[in-house]
Amino acid sequence: MPLRLALTAAVAASAVLSASAAPQTQTLQGAALRLEDLSSADVTVNVVPGAQGIQVTLDGKDEAVARTALTTDGDNAVVRMTPRSTYVDSTGYDIRLTVTVAPGTPLAIDGFVGRAVIGDLDGPLALEATAGEIRTGRLTTASLESSGSMDVEISSVEGALAFSASGSGSLKAGAVGVTAISIDGSGSAEIASVVGGLDIEISGSGDVSIGSIDAPTQIDIAGSGSVAIKSGRATSFDVSTAGSGEVRFAGTAVNPQISTAGSGDVCIDTVEGALESSGADVRTGKGACS
Repeated sequence: MPLRLALTAAVAASAVLSASAAPQTQTLQGAALRLEDLSSADVTVNVVPGAQGIQVTLDGKDEAVARTALTTDGDNAVVRMTPRSTYVDSTGYDIRLTVTVAPGTPLAIDGFVGRAVIGDLDGPLALEATAGEIRTGRLTTASLESSGSMDVEISSVEGALAFSASGSGSLKAGAVGVTAISIDGSGSAEIASVVGGLDIEISGSGDVSIGSIDAPTQIDIAGSGSVAIKSGRATSFDVSTAGSGEVRFAGTAVNPQISTAGSGDVCIDTVEGALESSGADVRTGKGACS
C-alpha cells in the first residue's frame, strides 16, 4: 500500500475510534430511576428480580458521554444529559445506556429523543418525549406525553393510563385500566381492552381504536377525529362531536347521550335503556356500525 494511502487509512481509523468513549459502569443508589433530557439516545432497561441498586452502563461518542452525568438526587438515581453548545451533524445514536433495576422501580423519562426498550417493569412509568420509539413490558401505571412523533408500545397497564399527544405521536397497548386519552393533532391510540373508565378527547384528526371496554365512556371530538370501539359494554356512554368526527361503538351502551354539531357520524350496535340525542341522527341496531 502506498505510504500516503496507509497514512490516510490510519487517520480515518483513529477518528472512528476516538468518536466513542470507553464504556462506564456505575451502581447508583436510589429507589427510583429518572432519565433527563437524553437526546439521540439508545436506552435499554433490564428488569432483574433481586437487583441491588441501579446499575448503569454508559457508552457512546466522547462528546455526548462527557455531557452525561450519573448522579443521585434524594431517593432518585438520575442520568442527566446537558445540551450541545454547538450543532453537530452526526449519524447514529450519541449515547447507549443500559440500566438494570429491580421489579417495581418507578421510572421517569423527561425530554427524551431516541429509542428505549424497557422490560416488565411492574412499576409506574412517567414519560415526556418528543421523537423516537419506546417499547415496554408490564406497567402498574403509565403517564405518557408525546409532543412530536414519539411512538409508544406497552404490553399492559394494571392500573391507570394517561396518554397525551400533540403532533403525530402514537400509542399501542394491551389490556389497561382506567384510561384518559387526549390528542391534539394527528396522533393515534390503539388499545386492546379498557376496564374501569374511558375518557377520550380529540382536537384535530386523531384516531383512537379500542378492542373492548367494560367502563363508563366519555368521548369529545372537535374536528375530523375518529373513535372506534369494537365490543364491550359502556355503563354510561356520553358523546359530543363538533365537526366531521366519527364515533363507532359495536357494543352495548347504557342510556347513551349523544350531541353532534356539524356532520358528525355516530353509531351504536346495542342500546340498553333510553337514547338521548341532539343534532345529527344516531344510527343504532345490529350491524349499524358495519
